[in-house]
Amino acid sequence: MSITDLDLWTLGWVGLAMGLLWMLSLLMRDVSIVDVFWGIGFILIAVASGRHEGSGARQGIVLVLLSDDVFEFSDVWISLSFLLYITALGVSHGLHQPNLRALVALQGAVGPGGPTPEQGRELEERGKKAGMFGGILHLLLVVLLWLMIFKPGWP
Repeated sequence: MSITDLDLWTLGWVGLAMGLLWMLSLLMRDVSIVDVFWGIGFILIAVASGRHEGSGARQGIVLVLLSDDVFEFSDVWISLSFLLYITALGVSHGLHQPNLRALVALQGAVGPGGPTPEQGRELEERGKKAGMFGGILHLLLVVLLWLMIFKPGWP
């Protein structure tokens, strides 16, 4: 079985399980029974498909809407989580990915004799930016996970 087959197999089973749990939660009007499985399912789908942006936000919105006022958008941990998530998307799409694309293009333009001094400076500058933006994204991820696990300000 190849990696692609395994990915599709995982996506299929996780998607089916998540769909059934979501339908069950709608019928029972109780999202607490699927909260953990829903989160694990989205993580598995993100890992299996390599596509993760947006799935967590959609999951969060659905959980808040279906929670029968257990969770509210005005809860501190939910508001901060969405703010940090949107910030992370902005850093990723607005800063990190364009910098990485330019870095790869510049590396492709380097001739067989090595980079010119100007190319070398730009490569070094873009490499430092990539490290900085990557570090910012990792820090945002750690803070987001902390908020979602410990739910500060929530009873």
